[in-house]
Amino acid sequence: MKNYKFKIIAFIAILVVPTIVWFGIKYISPSTYEKLNYDLGEKRERTTIESIDQLASSGDVLAAYFADRAPFRSSLVSLYQKTNTKLEEKYDNELKPAIMASLYGTSISEIDSDDTAFNELFGGDTQADSQGSTSDNTGSNGDDSRTDDSEDGSGNEEEVHVHDWVYAGGQDASVDSWGYSIYFCSTCNLVEYRDWQNKLVDESYLAPVVVNDTTIMGRNGWLFLYGYGNISYYKAENIMTEEEMDSYMQTLLTLDELCQERGIKLAISIAPNKDQVYSEYMPTYTVLDEYKRTQRLVDYIKNNSDLAISYPISELEYCDRYWKIYYRYDTHWNHVGGFIGVQALYASLGMEVTDPTTIPVTQYDWGNVGDLIDLAGIDASSYAVDVDYHIWYKDEVEITNELGVDYNIANIYKAQSDCGNDEKLVLIGDSYRINMIQYLEADFGQSAFYNREVINSANDDILNCDVLVLQANERNDARIITSAQYIIDLFTNQ
Repeated sequence: MKNYKFKIIAFIAILVVPTIVWFGIKYISPSTYEKLNYDLGEKRERTTIESIDQLASSGDVLAAYFADRAPFRSSLVSLYQKTNTKLEEKYDNELKPAIMASLYGTSISEIDSDDTAFNELFGGDTQADSQGSTSDNTGSNGDDSRTDDSEDGSGNEEEVHVHDWVYAGGQDASVDSWGYSIYFCSTCNLVEYRDWQNKLVDESYLAPVVVNDTTIMGRNGWLFLYGYGNISYYKAENIMTEEEMDSYMQTLLTLDELCQERGIKLAISIAPNKDQVYSEYMPTYTVLDEYKRTQRLVDYIKNNSDLAISYPISELEYCDRYWKIYYRYDTHWNHVGGFIGVQALYASLGMEVTDPTTIPVTQYDWGNVGDLIDLAGIDASSYAVDVDYHIWYKDEVEITNELGVDYNIANIYKAQSDCGNDEKLVLIGDSYRINMIQYLEADFGQSAFYNREVINSANDDILNCDVLVLQANERNDARIITSAQYIIDLFTNQ
C-alpha cells in the first residue's frame, strides 16, 4: 500500500513540480525565464481557448493549449532536435552504410555522374590535382607504367615521361561522399583520383514531408525547396510544348539580333535546381519523365539556334565527387557551384575555361543559416554547420569595388579589375548570381551585376556593355524572357 501511495505522490510531483519551478523562475529571475522561453521560430500562433464550447467539442484543444505552454518547452524541444539530428547523422553516416554494404555491396545508389559533359567543358580526361599541378593533362588508364610519346620534329619519336604512380590513400564511400583512391607520380607530382565508388545512399521508399508548404525534409538531413513551383520542375509536371519552346527561343533570338547590331555578345545562364543535382537525397516522388523541362528547352535552343546558353547540370553532378556543390540547408549553389556555372557560361561564349580540379580549393565552415531553415521555421542550432569553399582563382587580380557595397546583399554591384580584358560585362539575374561574381569580376575590366528586380536601373550599363548575360535559377526560367523583353524594348526605343 505504501508503495502504491509513493507512486501516486511521485506521479503528481512530476506533473506539478516543473510548473512550480517554471513560474518561480519567471517571477524570481525574469531574465533567466526569457532565456529559457525563447522563440522556436515555428511561424504559427500558440493554441488559444476562445470559449467553453471548444473544450466541449474536443479535448485536443486543451491538450494543445497546455503543450504550447509546457514548462521548459523551448529548451526541451531544442534538446530533442539536436539529439535526434546527431543520432540520425551517426546512423546515416556510419551504421546505415555498413548495413547496406553488407547486404548489397558497396554501391547502393547508382548516381548518374557521367564525366562526358565535364570533359567536353574542360577538355581531356578528368584529373584532380589538389596542389594545382598541371604538369600533365593526359589522364590515366590505370597502367602505372604508361609512356607518353611525341615527335621531336625530325620524324623520330621521343620519350617524354613515364609516370611512377604511388598509392597515397583515399576514402571509403559513405552516405555523404564518394569513395576513391589517390595516386601521385613520384617524378612529376601529378595527382589522380581513381577507383570511384558511388555514395551509399539508401533510396528505398521515403514518404515526403513538407514543412510550412516550403521545405522538403530530404534524406541524411538535406533540405529542399518545395514552394514557388519548384516541385513541378522536379516531378516533370511542367514540360513545355514545342510551340512554347519555340516562342521562348524566338524572343531570345530577337534580343540577340539587337545585341549583335550593337556589338554586344548575349549569353543565357541557367542554374539547375538543387533537387535536380542531388536527387538521391530527395524523398520518394513520382517523376513523370526523366527528360525534364529545362533540359528539353536548352537542348531545343542549342539544336535550333546559335544562341549561347548554358545549363551545367551534368558538370555539377560530376564535380560532386570532389566537393559539395550546393548548400545542404539552402536552395543555392555554393562557390564551387557558382564557379562551374561561370565556366559553363564562358564555354558557351567561346572563352577560355579553367578546370576546377587543376587549382587549389579550400573548404571552410559556412556560418550562414540556410534559407530553407528560415522558410521551414526550424531551430538552426539543431543542424550541423554547413560548408563552403574558397577557390584560388586569379587572386592576384586587383578588384575595385566601385560602389563600396557588399555584393552578397546589394541589388547592384559594380567592379573594375586589372585583369587585362577591357570588355565590360553586365549580368542581370537572381540570387544565384552572388556566388558567380568573384570569378566574373576577375575576368572583365568592368563588370556590373543587377538583381533583375531593379533592371530599370541598369539601362546605361546595358546600352554600353560588351557582354550581356541573362541569368536565372531553373525554376525562374520564365523571368529570363521578362528581362529579355525589357531589354528589347530598351534597344528598340533608343
